[in-house]
Amino acid sequence: MTCIEKIVTVFLCLALVLTAFADCGSKEDTTTAAKVLSLSDSLIKENNLMTMMVTHNMHDAIVYGNRLIMMHEGRIILDISGEEKKNLTVDMLLHKFEEVSGSEFVNDRALLSK
Repeated sequence: MTCIEKIVTVFLCLALVLTAFADCGSKEDTTTAAKVLSLSDSLIKENNLMTMMVTHNMHDAIVYGNRLIMMHEGRIILDISGEEKKNLTVDMLLHKFEEVSGSEFVNDRALLSK
């Protein structure tokens, strides 16, 4: 494969991943969303791509990626990676949010996802 072909392949994979992540959270079909996330995760790992997923689904935020950044009122309040992220649960994340922000987490969509 030539250098140009590699660049085009990576570009197409990146475009697919961005499209998948942008579209995934808006779908009601959770089976399709799970398949899209799984495929995207495989493409990212196989091609060593750097991506960013923006989600309110705390379970997905914990499962996917190697770094979790949580924002509240436009500010970064948590930045978790490495072993701490690998051992993280949704309950632990909620507790950390409440500790750092000084307020209770009240987003039903995020709380009820998985």
